Amino acid sequence: MTRKPNKQSETCSPPQMLAALHAGNTWLEANVEFINALNVFPVPDGDTGTNMLLTFRSSLQSTDTLPKTDFEILTKTMSKAALLGARGNSGVILSQIIDGFAKGLSEKKTIDGESLTFAFQEASKAASNAMVDPVEGTMLTVIRDAATGAKEFIRTTPDSSPSGVLQAALTAARKSLENTPNLLPVLKQAGVVDSGGQGLVILLEGICNHIDGKPLPIPYIHSGNIDTDWIKSQNTSEDYGFCTEFVIQDMNTPFEEVQSVLRKLGDSEGLIGDISLARVHIHTDDPDAILKYGEGVGQLEQVSIRDMEQQHDQFLSFHDNTDLAIASGVVTVASGAGFANIMRSLGSSAVVWGGQTMNPSVEDLLTAIESVPSNDIILLPNNKNIIQTAKQTHSVTGKNIHVIATTSMVEGIAALIAFLQDVPAAQNVVDMTQASSIEWGEITHAVRTVQMNGVTVNAGSPIGISDDTIISTGNTSEESLLNLCKKLQVKTDTILSVYYGSEVEDSTVEETTMMLRSAFPETEIELLYGGQPHYAYIVAVDNENDS
Repeated sequence: MTRKPNKQSETCSPPQMLAALHAGNTWLEANVEFINALNVFPVPDGDTGTNMLLTFRSSLQSTDTLPKTDFEILTKTMSKAALLGARGNSGVILSQIIDGFAKGLSEKKTIDGESLTFAFQEASKAASNAMVDPVEGTMLTVIRDAATGAKEFIRTTPDSSPSGVLQAALTAARKSLENTPNLLPVLKQAGVVDSGGQGLVILLEGICNHIDGKPLPIPYIHSGNIDTDWIKSQNTSEDYGFCTEFVIQDMNTPFEEVQSVLRKLGDSEGLIGDISLARVHIHTDDPDAILKYGEGVGQLEQVSIRDMEQQHDQFLSFHDNTDLAIASGVVTVASGAGFANIMRSLGSSAVVWGGQTMNPSVEDLLTAIESVPSNDIILLPNNKNIIQTAKQTHSVTGKNIHVIATTSMVEGIAALIAFLQDVPAAQNVVDMTQASSIEWGEITHAVRTVQMNGVTVNAGSPIGISDDTIISTGNTSEESLLNLCKKLQVKTDTILSVYYGSEVEDSTVEETTMMLRSAFPETEIELLYGGQPHYAYIVAVDNENDS
């Protein structure tokens, strides 16, 4: 049954606003793939439509348990949730648009045309201020032109309703979107409009249709006329690096100082929020350096690192109409750029950043799962605290999920060595589960003074852990590593793989290699860069003759 039009309503209540926003979310979700297909600038930084949807959905879901009568509570909650849920450039910008709207409406009991127009102005300012180098021809331009359209409408049409203002903003946004290729040459060359701007227009369309009592139309269909040959010609030697995102709680360093340092550590730097709660979005070749700095200035949460080169290849393959369907796909969890690269080289289709102290959410895993072109997904959590989260993905995707309960990244690597992409998932699960059963240990520092197995360990001392038990100590991490390897009963026919973490200096690696080869002269030893935080070394022992 079609709703009655509400064009003449002069105000909008909190429940009416939420209903309209939910309609916008529904229309955005219906067109995610259409928006993703336009994503060519500045680099494929995740999928624009997906990032916008996840950000907007996080903002809306935060109000589910709140009373629906107080704009101030609703808008503050939505603003914070948008910041926490922001993904990629488009998500960061959208979170600031939401924040601007929230601040513009926070003291209102109801929304009239004038207050909505003011909120549009605040949204445009907030979005622009969030970016270090605002670029014309993007969603920043579209939200600014939408705000200008709303302002001009309210100037020429006094006492306008929210519906009239929204329609004026949407009309201006559509016109602005059509003009984005004239402002950004890369869009014109590729034959598309800006993807973030398109997402913003679609969001406004859903909201306007609801307020005007109109049913949502058929979702957009991409024309497929994007010029991939031109895109390839521009990126033959490009190294996109990693899109690195995280939240910092309770900074111990001034906000502006953190912002200044981040600008030197990567590109497309974005730091939004304040000293109590901020989100970082940055492109870098060395995500471990960014994380190490972040850990020094506050408590990190929601760490997400994505390989933009991999995303770029997937984007081009999609537009080349290549049949990407594979029998089995693997999603792994990793902490450290070295581990992530090794897992990709062994056939992992997607790597989710996470591990000890930064466990990924179901939504993080789901995003990776949906990006893999296979209906059968093998999921390697690589941490005992992530196994249950991995199993929960069964209920939120239509794909077949096979969780192998790996408890460490080295178990995950052992499983990947046995993975064959064209083999049915069921057989892969059997082979990979068997292969993942290896002996392993790790070197870290004791967080408190403890006594275990008759050994007293002081807080801060290097310790070796295997099977959740302290089995070695030492004056240095390297000494503790040597003692750990001895306890793990490294044999002559053993392959000893040692992955060193982000805190280990390059000069130490050679010395450590010589130390181990001297202690185990007939053992095949390899030291590999893992880049993991918190653990100086992670050791895998593969006894070749073990059945």
